[in-house]
Amino acid sequence: MTPIFVGDTIDAVLAQISRWQSEANRALSAEVRNIRRGEGLPAVLALVMVGFIYGVVHALGPGHGKAIVAAYFMDRARHWSAAIFAGSWIALGHTISAILIVLVLSVILHVASLDVMDQTRIIELVAYGLILAIGLWRLIAGLRGTGHAHSHDHDHDHPHHVRGDHHQGHYHDGAALQDSGGWRRRLRQFLRPDAMLGLLTVAGAVPCSGAMILLLFSLANGLLLVGLLGAFAISVGMALTLIVLGFTAVFLRMRFVDGSGHEWLQRGMTIAGGALVSAVGALMIAAVLARPV
Repeated sequence: MTPIFVGDTIDAVLAQISRWQSEANRALSAEVRNIRRGEGLPAVLALVMVGFIYGVVHALGPGHGKAIVAAYFMDRARHWSAAIFAGSWIALGHTISAILIVLVLSVILHVASLDVMDQTRIIELVAYGLILAIGLWRLIAGLRGTGHAHSHDHDHDHPHHVRGDHHQGHYHDGAALQDSGGWRRRLRQFLRPDAMLGLLTVAGAVPCSGAMILLLFSLANGLLLVGLLGAFAISVGMALTLIVLGFTAVFLRMRFVDGSGHEWLQRGMTIAGGALVSAVGALMIAAVLARPV
């Protein structure tokens, strides 16, 4: 009975989140109409607040963003600042991709609103296909034992640290767990090719449907700048939610994995992260293909 109860509870929570998203979408449209009627600053502030709330709810709902952030931290030992980078990167990517699609297709190419939404299908399939490929790559690396991280408490700038002294195929993220290198080192850490920046970028390339609907509705009412403002409010809400998730993932990994000293546990986290990303990519591809054209 317990698995059934848990499943019913999850379904109920997701259904409630979906209802909240629908209500927020209607509220955003209502505020755009209020702005067009000349209600001024109060309506603009209300639009920003509703957009922020929509972003929070959207990030909590079903989708790939949360799973990608969780897998990102399962796969590596990282610093707290990486959670800020990861959450902001995905959220900003969602918003920018939505803006670019609407501007290019609707404003420049004059594609009808419904057709604009349909064009995102190709982008989604490509992005989810890349997510699946990255997940499989990380999964294979974990199974082969070439993708898990060591954690050290010393500064990697010390002269005695020689790359050849370590087992072949392993990389090192010791700086991720301490502040001695400063924000520049952590930024370089985040931007390194092996930091899976590509995964976050691809995940962010999938446009936010709520932002697209808001932008298209704003365009129809001659209020593009209002739509852009609301879209970025949505982005901030998503970013903060994903950052909190990232902080939680960092804490859990530092608490239970990085300090354990068990190589097999770190390797298992890499395998689990790759499996999670692969599953998300496959499920999202199936969902897009099952959606009526």
